[in-house]
Order: sequence, then structure tokens, then C-alpha cells
Amino acid sequence: DNNLLIYESNGLYGLIDFEGNKVLEAEYTNIESLEGTEKSIVVEKNGLKGIVNSNLKDLVVECKFEAIETLSLNSEDDGYIVLLNGKYGIVSASGKTILENNYQEIKNVTGNSMYVVRDDSGLKLIDSNLNTVLANGFEDIVSINGENLIIKNGDLYGVIKTSGESKVPVEYEDLSYATDNYYVAKKGGLYGIISINFKPES
Repeated sequence: DNNLLIYESNGLYGLIDFEGNKVLEAEYTNIESLEGTEKSIVVEKNGLKGIVNSNLKDLVVECKFEAIETLSLNSEDDGYIVLLNGKYGIVSASGKTILENNYQEIKNVTGNSMYVVRDDSGLKLIDSNLNTVLANGFEDIVSINGENLIIKNGDLYGVIKTSGESKVPVEYEDLSYATDNYYVAKKGGLYGIISINFKPES
């Protein structure tokens, strides 16, 4: 991080600012930046990990997780996917629990306060109140754009709404959100632009 430096004392690590002021006491076995973020630093103590926000210069997520990774960066939902006792959950950038550690998998796909999770019933889309939004009609969800989901069945992609209504048939080799109602699609090795109503654009 550009604002803080790691220092070592008696084999443990802490953080100081450029003026030499202690931000974090040297009581951690490891300190490293979190991939995909500018201001989040992972600290480790007793084999468990937490998060320091370098802007706030404070520990925002306690050292209690086995693993931490960033949530999707192109999302309004900032936070971290965290692993505890072999189960995944989500905490916000301020340390608030969004989803308890109850899931076998949480995909790095989020948007509109919805999350793609896997539990004993399989892969599904849930909201922040833990309500199941959609649980069938797809093998995978790769993107959330408002109420529209890019899904994958086998090796092909399409778009459905959170209601389950099909918007773009699952017949494309590649599909990514462009803007508004438009998607970049690949079919037969060629790329083009399609609208959410499946009308080719010239």
C-alpha cells in the first residue's frame, strides 16, 4: 500500500506510516496486500486472517478467518468472501456480516444486493435477506446486471431475468454485458452486439 509500511519486531510484523507513527503493533505473523484492492491489507495472527483498512488505519475485520478474498470489484457491494470452519460467508468493507459462514461456496459474482451461493440444495441466487431469488434454469451464473443474469449451461451462455424469464437463448460461445440493454456475444467464432430482446444490432 502507498500509505503504510511494514515493520518487524521480534519476528512479528506491524504497520507504520511514512512519518514512523505506529498504525498497527508488531503482533502479526504475516501482513500482505489483498489482491484486487488498494486499501485492504490482510493480517495474520495464530494462523487466522483479518483485514486492515489503510485509509482508516484500523482493523476492520478481526483475525478469525481461514481465508479472505475480495468480492467482485465491479459491484456496488464492497466486501470480502471469508472462510470459517470450512464454510464461506461475506463481510462488508466495514466489517459488518452480510452473509453468515453457512455456504459450501460463494461465487465472486454479485450485484443488486444479490449473491450466488452453494449449499446442500445446490447453486442458487439469494438476496441479502437470505431469500432464494432463483434456484433453477442454470448450471452457473457468471454475471448480475440489475435484474438480468448471464447464465451458463454446458459450454454456452444466455441471459435470464431473476424471475426466470429467458431474455437471450443459451446458445452463445461467449457473452458479456456491454451497456444498458446490450451484450457482446460470440457465435460461430464471430462477435457481435445483441440487445436484451435478442434483436441483432447493425
